[in-house]
Amino acid sequence: MIVPLECDNEMNKIRITTCEQLEEWLENNNWLDHSVFLDVQPPFKPKNPKSSEGMIRLKVWVSGDIEPGSKRTWHKYIFRATGVTQWLIYDEKDWSPDGSLSDELEILEECSGVGFSARFSREIIVCCDELEIERLQDETDTVEPWLSCNDYSVTVAGRNLPTPQEWVTWFKTENIDVAWRCIYGNAKQAELIPVQDYSGWFLQVIDRIKHNDEGLFSFIPPQRKIVFMST
Repeated sequence: MIVPLECDNEMNKIRITTCEQLEEWLENNNWLDHSVFLDVQPPFKPKNPKSSEGMIRLKVWVSGDIEPGSKRTWHKYIFRATGVTQWLIYDEKDWSPDGSLSDELEILEECSGVGFSARFSREIIVCCDELEIERLQDETDTVEPWLSCNDYSVTVAGRNLPTPQEWVTWFKTENIDVAWRCIYGNAKQAELIPVQDYSGWFLQVIDRIKHNDEGLFSFIPPQRKIVFMST
């Protein structure tokens, strides 16, 4: 039986003393997937700190997309841990927030009291007697232009979606011979590829088709903008 969470509605805070309570709260908040830790006191270290208290300020991406110029909404929280028994990072170096996104938080039932882990580039561990969670005012921001090693989007004003043949021709001008193909498939003539929507088709260097199952994956969202993802 899950004990009801102790809430302070005026302050928008809850107090959690068991892993069952934390699990219930996380289930109602998408397990804080896509969260960013903004501040941690004390910093996470390979060894437990001397302090019996800890604080994490974080935000969670809840709406919007990654397109530059689009709006995103974040829920913001402060976690205040008391009776800390573990405040660790599984690494040889200290860790401070670096802006990276976390996967879902995981419950650590082996902890006495309340315990959870979060994984960024490394895993952090928190075990404590009590966890107070305070909900702060939501934040809305605008996605800044960014670079990816894997995804490429192309926007050209004043023209229609390029045809599959045009892509083959443009690569040819750079002395790169490419062909369209389905996943695991052979090369296809550009004339056989759907002109209006070739989402799901791959562009691959012809010489690599026998040695690679995929290529540049094409995706055309409703805005009629071509997006390539390397695979």
